[in-house]
Amino acid sequence: MINLALYRAMWRLHGKTLGAMAIGSFFYVLMIVSIYPYFTPEYTNELLKKMPEEMMKVFGIEAGVQRLNDFIAMEYHSFMYLILLMVYSVVIPTRLVARHVDRGSMAFLLSTPLSRPRLVLTQVAFFITGLGLINLFTVLGGIAGDAWMLDQPALDRSNYVELNLVCFLFFSVIGAYSFLFSCLFDDEKKASSWSATVTILFYAMDFAGKLGEKLDWLRNWTLFSLYEPVRLARGEEDILWTAVGLGLTAMVLFLLVAMVFRRRDLSL
Repeated sequence: MINLALYRAMWRLHGKTLGAMAIGSFFYVLMIVSIYPYFTPEYTNELLKKMPEEMMKVFGIEAGVQRLNDFIAMEYHSFMYLILLMVYSVVIPTRLVARHVDRGSMAFLLSTPLSRPRLVLTQVAFFITGLGLINLFTVLGGIAGDAWMLDQPALDRSNYVELNLVCFLFFSVIGAYSFLFSCLFDDEKKASSWSATVTILFYAMDFAGKLGEKLDWLRNWTLFSLYEPVRLARGEEDILWTAVGLGLTAMVLFLLVAMVFRRRDLSL
């Protein structure tokens, strides 16, 4: 289904960026695990009590931190990892489609005997592979840190894998609508602006919805209501329907991307 020559070319263009993100995520999780023994649950929860109640709700830590899973989710998945994958899921799809149209290199790609759906689905496959690689190294960082740096195993590996599986599917959806905007607009800046604006708006709605009961209804209209890293890390969420819903949404959006790109008048 995908074109291997184009797929390999994308790795040559973007492989260093993806490798840096994946390896950086691995070592960042290792660092978090290494400092875990110095932040006992009692000490950490005492610090958390000094935070405003609303902020604890925003980060899903109302119940405090009880184990390593909670600690990684709070320290990494609730902020730094969130930003990393938001940037990846907005920037990479834009570079894979809109940038080629904007700079004229799409004309060269379309001059080859390669159908438009196959071309764009190859770009999608590269995005998905990169996202999976970052998530895989994040999982390996947690497992390696637990095995190498702690005297006693403290990581619930099953819940940790489930957390990162949901992360993978969640950011696949963000990447999917970023691809859609890249197919709708010829201008790289406009495509990235729309993708970033929608993502930030969704996040802001979720943030506002967590701050007070009067605005709680906003969370019904945002994708980020499904992103609860601390609850997922604790195993408090049944991920089955969340994973199925996110997976189907991503698949439908990617098929829509192929249909839109096939019909586009690219004026090349």
